[in-house]
Amino acid sequence: MPEFTLVEALRPGWMTMIWPSRSPDLNPMENLWAILFETAKDLQSVIRKAWNEVDKSVIKNLVNSISERIFQVINRSGSCIDY
Repeated sequence: MPEFTLVEALRPGWMTMIWPSRSPDLNPMENLWAILFETAKDLQSVIRKAWNEVDKSVIKNLVNSISERIFQVINRSGSCIDY
């Protein structure tokens, strides 16, 4: 413990506690990271489920529209298009 801190901590009216210098089990951020990790796993599952529910005809239509999109980009000299 730094000397200044020790001197201040020993002044009357200060209550001190023995506390480990590194203690992940007492760090709320460790709990938060665990929650975020689980949330990310849940989100990944939901995204996969949604991806699998996209109808193949939607994907086919999107792929088939690429040539029209390219044509619009060329006609607008690279500006925004209608999609």
